[in-house]
Amino acid sequence: MVSLAVEVTLGVFCAYFLVSTIVYFFPAILHKRKRSGALGRKGMTIAHRGGSCEFLENTMTAFRNAVKVGADVIELDVQLTKDKKVVVCHDNNLERLTGEKKLINQTCYSDLPKITSPQMMIFPQECVVDHHDRQIPLLEEVFEEFPHTTINLDVKEQDASLRTQVEFLIRKFGRENLTVWGSWHDSVCKQLFKLNPNIPLIMSMRKIVIHAFIFWTGLLPFIPIKETFYEPPACKAMFANQDTTLTRKLVIYFVDFIVGNWLLIYHYKRRGIVCWCWIVNEQSHFKCCFDKFDGVMTDRISALVQYVASSEDLKNKQQTSMSRSCSYSCNMSRKMSSKEVLNGIAVGKEAKDNCPKSDVDRSGTKKWCSITLQRRSSSSVCSATGDSALNDSNNNTTYKL
Repeated sequence: MVSLAVEVTLGVFCAYFLVSTIVYFFPAILHKRKRSGALGRKGMTIAHRGGSCEFLENTMTAFRNAVKVGADVIELDVQLTKDKKVVVCHDNNLERLTGEKKLINQTCYSDLPKITSPQMMIFPQECVVDHHDRQIPLLEEVFEEFPHTTINLDVKEQDASLRTQVEFLIRKFGRENLTVWGSWHDSVCKQLFKLNPNIPLIMSMRKIVIHAFIFWTGLLPFIPIKETFYEPPACKAMFANQDTTLTRKLVIYFVDFIVGNWLLIYHYKRRGIVCWCWIVNEQSHFKCCFDKFDGVMTDRISALVQYVASSEDLKNKQQTSMSRSCSYSCNMSRKMSSKEVLNGIAVGKEAKDNCPKSDVDRSGTKKWCSITLQRRSSSSVCSATGDSALNDSNNNTTYKL
C-alpha cells in the first residue's frame, strides 16, 4: 500500500510538472496574449521623473528634454491638490522638494511653493540638479504638450478622487493607448483596473512579490493576469556602487534574483506582458538589464538613449521584436477585420490600429502607421513603415487606409 501511494503521488507530481511546463512555454493555451504593440520591443528608454539627474524632477523642462533627446516613455507621479487639481509630483509632503512643510492634498494649486534649486538627489545615487524651471506642473499641461508621447503614470496616493480625475483626463485627451498607469499599492491597482480596464495596468509591488514566489510552485502559468506591465526594481544595478553591509548585500541579491529571474520574465513575455525595470543610472549596468528586460528606466535619460543608439546588439533585437510584434498584429488583423487581404497586403482599420507605434517622429509630428507584407520564399515577413498608405513591394501598388 505504501509503495502504491508513493507511485500515485509521483505520477500526479510528474503529470502536474509536465502540464505546468507546457503551459509555461505556451500560455496561449489558457490565456489570451496581451497586445502591447511597440511598447514591448527591446531597447525602450524610460525617463524616470523626466530624467531627474539632468533637470529638476517632474518639471516641464525635464519632460521636454526627455522628448528632445529621444526618450520613448516619460515616467511621472501624480498627486491631487485641495482644489482637486491633478499635479505632477512624487511627494505629497513638499518638505524635500520645496523646504516647506506643506501637504499637496491640503494646499490649493495656486498656493503650492516652488521647487528649491539646486536640488540634491540622493536615490539611488547622489547628484545635484539646478534649473530655473521650478514650477510643479499640472498633468493636463503634460498631456497637452506631449499628445503623442507614451506616459508611465504612477498614482501615488490611495485617494478615489485622484484616480477619478486622472482617468477623466486620460479619456479627455484620448490617451488610453498612450498611457500606462499603476501604483505601489495593490488596492489602488485594483481600483484603477475597475475604473478603466482599457488603460494598460502596471503590476503592484505586492503582486510582483506574490507572483515571484508562486512561480516556483509551478502555478503561475495557470493564473490569469490582468496587468500588462511588469516593472520590478533592478536592485543589483541600483545599489551596486553603494557601500553596504554583507547582510544588506545578500538581501539585495536575493530580491533581485526573485523579481528579476529570467525564467519568470520569459514567461511574462510569452503572455505579451511588457517587462521594464527601474532605476538604472550607471552605463555599465545598461547591458545586463537590457539582456533581461524590454526597457530600462533611468534618471540619466541622455546617456541611456545614446547607449541604445550605439548598441548594435540592441538594434538587432529591436528588429526581431518589431517583426514579431508586427507579425502578431497582422495575424490579429486577419482574424478581426472583415476587409480583404490583397497581394499579401493587410488592409483595414485593425491593421492600422495594431501596427507598432512608429507613428511619431522625433519632432512630435504624428504619422500614420502602415503594415506591409513582403513575400520571401514561401513565408510572409511583416514590417512597419511610417507612410500613410500600404505599399505592395512586388507590384508597386499603394493601398490607401
